Amino acid sequence: MILQKYFTTVVNGVFDPYLLFHRLSKLYDNVKYYNPLNDKFIGKPNAIVIHPLDGIKIENVYNCVVLEGIDNVNSNIKFSINLNIFSERCIILELIFDVDDYKAIQILTDEFDNIDKNTLNKIAKLSRIKLEEKEADSLIKDLNSILDWVEQLNEVKTENVEPLSNISLSKLPKREDISENKNNSKEILSNAPDKLEGYFAVPKVIE
Repeated sequence: MILQKYFTTVVNGVFDPYLLFHRLSKLYDNVKYYNPLNDKFIGKPNAIVIHPLDGIKIENVYNCVVLEGIDNVNSNIKFSINLNIFSERCIILELIFDVDDYKAIQILTDEFDNIDKNTLNKIAKLSRIKLEEKEADSLIKDLNSILDWVEQLNEVKTENVEPLSNISLSKLPKREDISENKNNSKEILSNAPDKLEGYFAVPKVIE
């Protein structure tokens, strides 16, 4: 059974996939161009237009077998990390757990998905928010309910839905632009309380 968890972060600047590929390929063997919407993407030097999801993927940045150290887990866990770097400053860290024991999957899921007091304090510190002790239990409950709701969203079937990375890439339906020369002033003025020579008549407001 495979358990995949993703962590994202955003950094300043814009990456050129072509330059990034050639620099990192000297350090890692498993570097390849990557765009989740275009499996034929290949970086080009001095590209004028770069799609936000054009980037690179480094597979197996780190991998190991966890033999012990996790409570209530008796089976070995194969662990690996993939790194996705996109041109629009987005970095996705992909954690992959290959486990034979279903119980281990449940424990790992709870370990990642549940927010405890230590995690809450870390979030508060990063957000520069001062938390009172009495607020902690309520906030932990709220944050975990948000994570549960996100898990429900993951159950939505999106096989035939094309991913959308930027709203500007979508095309809205447009009505047919037909010019109609109609003189319907009488119809427009039919509900006017007062009219004069084809215009709306209103009380004088400036002396």
